Amino acid sequence: MIINLRAFTVFASQLNIEIQDRSMSAKLQILALYVCLPLALATASGPSLAQTTTPAISCDRDTVLKALGPDIGRLSTKQVEPKTGGSGYCEVAGTFTGRGEVGFRLALPSRWNGKFLFLGVGGFAGEPADLEYGVARGYATASADTGHSSPWSNNGTWAANDPARKIDFFELAMHEAASRLKLLTSMLYERAVKFAYFQGCSGGGRQGMVEAERFPSTFDGIISESPAWNWSALFSQMLENTRIVRRHADSWISNEEFRAVDDLVVRQCDTLDGIQDGLVGDPLRCHPRLAELSCRGAKKSKPCLNSHQIEALEELQNPAFANASRGLYATRLSGGDRDDYGLGWPAYIFGTAPGGRWQAVGPEEDKASWPGAAHGFVLGYQFYRYFDRDGLPVDPASFRADSDGVRWKQSYGELIDADQTDLSRFFRGGGKLLLWAGLSDPIIPWQMSVDLAQRITQETHGTVWDRSTDGSFRFFLMPGVQHCGPFGDYFGHGFTHFDALGALDKWVESGHAPDAIRAEQRSGSTIIRSRPICAYPKKATYSGQGDLNDAANFHCA
Repeated sequence: MIINLRAFTVFASQLNIEIQDRSMSAKLQILALYVCLPLALATASGPSLAQTTTPAISCDRDTVLKALGPDIGRLSTKQVEPKTGGSGYCEVAGTFTGRGEVGFRLALPSRWNGKFLFLGVGGFAGEPADLEYGVARGYATASADTGHSSPWSNNGTWAANDPARKIDFFELAMHEAASRLKLLTSMLYERAVKFAYFQGCSGGGRQGMVEAERFPSTFDGIISESPAWNWSALFSQMLENTRIVRRHADSWISNEEFRAVDDLVVRQCDTLDGIQDGLVGDPLRCHPRLAELSCRGAKKSKPCLNSHQIEALEELQNPAFANASRGLYATRLSGGDRDDYGLGWPAYIFGTAPGGRWQAVGPEEDKASWPGAAHGFVLGYQFYRYFDRDGLPVDPASFRADSDGVRWKQSYGELIDADQTDLSRFFRGGGKLLLWAGLSDPIIPWQMSVDLAQRITQETHGTVWDRSTDGSFRFFLMPGVQHCGPFGDYFGHGFTHFDALGALDKWVESGHAPDAIRAEQRSGSTIIRSRPICAYPKKATYSGQGDLNDAANFHCA
C-alpha cells in the first residue's frame, strides 16, 4: 500500500490526541487499526482530504466490525432511506464490551458535512439519544447509553453494588464511545473529521462538562444545556424539596391550580424587565403575592390555594437549605412553569396525582417508579437508595442536606460532580464552550448554571496568549424555556426556538464568539416575537423605536 503522507500525518495527530488518556493496551489496539486497515489511511490514488464531495462509505457489517476491533457485541448495520428533505444514512449500532457493555448508535449520512456530533443523554440514561437531529443537518451523529440498558431514564436500580457501572455512567462510557465512534467515522469516510462537537442537556450537559474538564482534546466545541454538573447538591435539593411539599397532606397542587399560580406570576412580574411580553425576564426580582390566590380571601379566585399550598410555594422559593449551603438554590417561580407537557413544576415538584405515592414512599418500597410521583423526588430517591446505599431500603423523609448531602459531596463529589472548572487545557487547545439554561427550568435551578459560569470565568487560568475566557466561553439565559429545550413549544412558552448548534459551529469555524443568539417564541409555525438572547451578563435592551416583537430593535447592553 502506498501511503499518502499528508493523510497519515493528520490521522496520527488525531490518534495522539484521542488516546492520551487510555491504557497502553488500548493505545496499541487503536494504533493497530490505523496502521493495518486500508480504510484508516488515504492512499496516493485515494480521495484528497480537501475533497468537498462525500466519499461513498460501506455500510457492510463485516467492514465496520473490522474497523471497530474485537470487543464489539450485537453489531448491526443498515442503510436508512432519506426522509423528506433529509439525507439517507448508514446506521451502525452495537455495544463496546471491554469493561462492561456500552450500547452505542452512529449515523453516517450520505451527504456528510465533514463534522462529527456526539449527543449526550439525560437522567440516569439507559439508551442512546435520537440521532435524527444531527444527521438531518449533515453531521455524522452518535450517542451511547452510558453503560447500561434501561427504557426509563429515571431508573437507577442498575447501580446497586456495581462500582464499574457507576464509573462508566459518571465518566468513562460516554468518553470511550465518543472517541471510538469519532475515529470510526474518519476511517469509514477515509477522511479526518473536520470538527467534533458535543451537545447534551441535564445529565447530558454534565457529560459535556466532564469532557471539557477531564478529556479536553476530544471535542472542538461543546454545548452544555442546563447541566446537572453539581449532582451531589442537585440530588440533595430534590429530596429537600420533596420534604417541603410532603410536610402536610394537603400541600399537593394540581396542574389546574398551578396554572393559576403561573398566570399570577406573569401578571405581577412580566414588566420587571421593562418589557411586556408575557414572560418573566428577571426572576430574581419576582416576588409574587400568592395571597391573592388564597381560598380565604374576600374575593376568592377559582381555583384557589389553601394555606399549606401557599406555604409550600413560598418555602420552595426561599428554602433554609439554600441559604445554608453553597450549591443549593431556591426553585423560583418564573412564568412559563406550567405543566402542559409534563416538564413544569407540577410534574417535577408536586407529582401529577393526589398523593401519587410520593407521600407514602418509605423504607418498605422496592419499586423503581411510582405513578404520579414527582420526577425530582424519584431521581433523588433513586440516587439515595441505589447509588449511595447500594439497594438497601432508605427513608427519604430522614434525608438532610446538611449531613447526608455533605457526605455525598465528600464521598462521591470527585466522580459525580463536574466541578473542575479550570478549563485552561480545553481552551488552550482551541475548544469552545457554549453554556445555556432556561429561566423556567423547575428541576435544575438556573442559578446553578450561573454558579458554573462564574466559576469557569474566575478559575480558568487562561491560555498562553489570552488570560481570559472571552474568546472561548459564552453563557446564555433563555426566558420562558423549561428543562432541555430548544426543540419547540414542548419545552416552554417563551423563546424556545433557537439554534445553539449553528451558533457553536459558526464560532468554531470563524473564531468569532457569539455575543447573542437569535431566539423566537412561536405558536405552531407562527412567530409571535423574536429577540436576541445576549451573552451573560448582558441583556437585550429595546432601542426605543420599532416593533417590540422584532429582534432587530434590540441590542445587548
